[in-house]
Amino acid sequence: MIRQGKQAFDDAMALRQEVFVDEQGFVDEFDAFDAIAYHVTLYKEAVCVGVGRVYQDSDGSFHLGRIAIKKEERHKGYGRIIMDELEQLARRQGAKKLALSSQVQALKFYERCGYQAVGPRHMEQHCPHQNMIKLLD
Repeated sequence: MIRQGKQAFDDAMALRQEVFVDEQGFVDEFDAFDAIAYHVTLYKEAVCVGVGRVYQDSDGSFHLGRIAIKKEERHKGYGRIIMDELEQLARRQGAKKLALSSQVQALKFYERCGYQAVGPRHMEQHCPHQNMIKLLD
């Protein structure tokens, strides 16, 4: 079940802390886009199992990111549920193209979601990333 509201936002931030900071060692996890993004928070019963966000940049482009699934809940389809919800939110706002920056280890997942790699790989903190896009109908 997808929830909204302050508690859902707080749960999303806590899960991102758990996955990106505690598990993966990122330092600068939270940024100014958190204030303008629409956050999707997915629950299994009362437990937050996945999160993601989408925002429209000042140039009109739509960016997905901060997709995280609780470690013990991975490979159960929750990432796809979050991606589908984020895409629908962007479509309702008029998006024609979606962009994201994937950790290289997650490329196959995003390719299965219809994204294509663009440009060279780059480093974000200590982790190699790949920019990806998806054109919408």
